[in-house]
Amino acid sequence: MDVGKTAVCIVLVGENGGERETLRNALVGQGHSVSVVSDANAFPSLMKDVAPQLIIAADSRACPADSSQFRRLKAVEETENIPILFIRDADKDFHWATSQAGIVDHLCRPYTREIFLERIKLLVAFAEMQKTLVRVRQQFGEAQKMECLGALASGVVHEFNNLMFSVMGFAELAMEDDANNVAVLKESARVSFSCGQRAVSVAASLLTFARQSPGQKTRGDINEVVTASAKLLRRDMQAHKIRLQLNLGELPATRFAFGSLQQVVLNLLINAWQAMEENSGQRVLTVTTSAESGSTIRLVVGDTGPGVPPDQMGLIFEPFHTTKVRREGNDARGGSGLGLAIVSNIVRDHGGTVSVRNIAGKGAEFTVLLPVDDTLDEVEPTEYDVTSDHVSRSILVVDDEESSLKVLSRLLIRHGHEVCLASNMAEAVTLLWSRPIDLIALDLMSPVIEDVSNIRRLREEGIETPILICTGCPDQTLIDEGLRDGANGAIVKPFTAAEFLREMENCLIAGNATPGATPDKSKIFDPTTQP
Repeated sequence: MDVGKTAVCIVLVGENGGERETLRNALVGQGHSVSVVSDANAFPSLMKDVAPQLIIAADSRACPADSSQFRRLKAVEETENIPILFIRDADKDFHWATSQAGIVDHLCRPYTREIFLERIKLLVAFAEMQKTLVRVRQQFGEAQKMECLGALASGVVHEFNNLMFSVMGFAELAMEDDANNVAVLKESARVSFSCGQRAVSVAASLLTFARQSPGQKTRGDINEVVTASAKLLRRDMQAHKIRLQLNLGELPATRFAFGSLQQVVLNLLINAWQAMEENSGQRVLTVTTSAESGSTIRLVVGDTGPGVPPDQMGLIFEPFHTTKVRREGNDARGGSGLGLAIVSNIVRDHGGTVSVRNIAGKGAEFTVLLPVDDTLDEVEPTEYDVTSDHVSRSILVVDDEESSLKVLSRLLIRHGHEVCLASNMAEAVTLLWSRPIDLIALDLMSPVIEDVSNIRRLREEGIETPILICTGCPDQTLIDEGLRDGANGAIVKPFTAAEFLREMENCLIAGNATPGATPDKSKIFDPTTQP
């Protein structure tokens, strides 16, 4: 790449107007796009309009820069990989510790135009390589996730099969039980419901783990991550004669991304498991959690394998470095060299550290230290009171899944609402023509609904009836699009009766619904005539 001909977007931060203008003119003369701000505080608002590849921060005596200012620059989302060139006076102390805030080079005054532009060429090349490296890391990170998912597959299938056996078994027994024995029927329903909730939890955990995004951080107990991960692997470990011991201490609640930390735990467990496969003696994998002074959580994964070779200790968390020997055949266990690098990145993203040491005669021991983040989550809405009296509403349910229509119909009728059912949008529009509707419960994934486009069409045609998205697809992008198109709320299947009724009431409030309001029929579109 000819770095001299590469034009990029650059943000120039500096209080000295004369120097700013001189630098801006030099950069523009090289074909670069330049945005100028006077200090770091203006940077976040600027980032809404520009996407820079390089930041130049010019220090001055009137407005001295420090590491906190650089951290403010890099605190903006998606700027963590943008390099910073720091321009300073020659007689001012400079500590490379500020490189933690993103500084990769610095330039001392006085300097010539030629030197400045030469540094820019090098940093532009560095920025391009940085972008490529980030992209490659993301791609290999996904590949490593798939590698890890392969190890989880049999455990997940086993867990689901057990849960579905219970759900189907108790449902079948309920159909054969004495209809007058209410207690027995309720017990069958209770067990089936509980198993269904567990199946949802497994699916949600696996989906979060498989997604590219790190996941939202919420308050919880890290022990739940450990037990969920161990449950997925326990069966396969038993088949390989590996004994898994969990020594879980009482931990304070902390904020973390469940899916991301589950990836940490799974990687450490799988690494320890594979390290012991050649061990002809006792194979024991131990996971211990504890709290230190209420401010740090310690997670230790130990094994009885051969340990880490001393000459590999400094490399074990580096990308593409692996101590696993790849073998031929279906049982090949060679590693990609990405698992522990990803572990290190995720732990660092949570403000923690990960280390490894060998225990004489006992194998390797990995220790993860995480700070306790006691920031409160947003207050969850209070549980909907399904026993209290509520205003009777006319609800139109649109869903191409017959069983979903039946469940929502029975639920709404039981709580005193009038229900209209439609399996496609043409039926839904006919019902909208014929009677007052207070709320539309709309499934996004029905093929005849054409995803969210009909929400927008309904709004454009003057339909003001509140719309509640009810979808089995947890794709937040699709849901957000539906909300932007005019939906008043959304809920993801499976959900409980209380959750649906509460969201329905919130949606009616958000839509300022007037009970019994009739839409203007002249404005309702006919989906059968749409291209």
